[in-house]
Amino acid sequence: MGNVEAGLSKVMEGLEERRAETIKNSEELEGALKEIGSVKSRVEDDVEAKMGNVEAGLSKVMEGLEERRAETSKQSEALSVAERDLEKQQKVLKAIQVAYNDILDRHNKLREIIAQKVSISHNNNTLNITNAQVHKRLLSKEDLDNLVDKWIPKFKINASRRAISYTAHKICLLEDRLNGRLATTITAMLLRLYALKSLKKKNIKVLEIGGLFGLNTIILNEFTRSDSTSLHFTIIDPLKGYYEDDIHDPQTGVPVSKKTMECNFSLADISKDQYRIIQGLSQDSAIAECVKNEKFDYILIDGDHTFDGVLKDYKIYSRNLRKDGLLVFDDFEAKEWPDIEKVVDVVKNDDNDLEWIGGEWRTGFFRKTN
Repeated sequence: MGNVEAGLSKVMEGLEERRAETIKNSEELEGALKEIGSVKSRVEDDVEAKMGNVEAGLSKVMEGLEERRAETSKQSEALSVAERDLEKQQKVLKAIQVAYNDILDRHNKLREIIAQKVSISHNNNTLNITNAQVHKRLLSKEDLDNLVDKWIPKFKINASRRAISYTAHKICLLEDRLNGRLATTITAMLLRLYALKSLKKKNIKVLEIGGLFGLNTIILNEFTRSDSTSLHFTIIDPLKGYYEDDIHDPQTGVPVSKKTMECNFSLADISKDQYRIIQGLSQDSAIAECVKNEKFDYILIDGDHTFDGVLKDYKIYSRNLRKDGLLVFDDFEAKEWPDIEKVVDVVKNDDNDLEWIGGEWRTGFFRKTN
């Protein structure tokens, strides 16, 4: 029994030591756990603080982006408004231009109506001529546009709308103070005048087949003599009435005669050494012989308007045209004289020495190239 108790006592002591050691280990473990918890808590606090900073930074960035987006949106909206305003202004300008053109058209039409139908007063006779005048004397906006945009560049000369209108006005005034009439439209006369100016020569010789009262000659002289040091006209015409039906012109009652033509030349201050009148039919061999050896810079065919008559005048007198000179057909495309256009077509197809320039307003133009 004594040995057993002694053994049990040792065992109990060993157990007590183990228990004390376990308690110590447990306390150490508890301390370690507390330290881990403290470290964890500090780490969590640090992470939370840093996350807070990141969120704050992101929040500022988002605020900045939102401000930029709002600013960009305002700028885009302002640009859209500006574009809409510009589009409105362009529409307004276009409407103004259309309105201006419409007003100008109405103005010109009103002038035509006034010139044709309205009597200004019982003591004013300026509108009486509208009852006798066959051909148009008023330039429309379309006429001016066509002259400025097409013919002035084609002739390579300078003439503004105002200058053209002024010249038309002066032509009409010149016609008013002379005997007889200009037997074509104001647009045709301007076209022929600017064609002559396009020659840009200091010595110009003109041949007119058909002169009537000489107004075509006078107008060409009046508006080109300042451009030329020498301007000479040869006029071939029977001067025995209007197509020899009657000595008096049916439109004006003025005699179609050499005397009338020379009187007009005197009134227009054209000296006798500036012109030559060859009285007779252009197709007579004796008449053609008078100019056989002469060269001209500008030839106007305005005589016999039948097909055979125009064709003969072309064949006889085109050989008298100088290189770079102009051959002009009167009443081209005129409905009452269809044969003239037919002759022009023949010339286009058969004559390689003549270059077709173009035609409008009762006038067709060729230029001699060889």
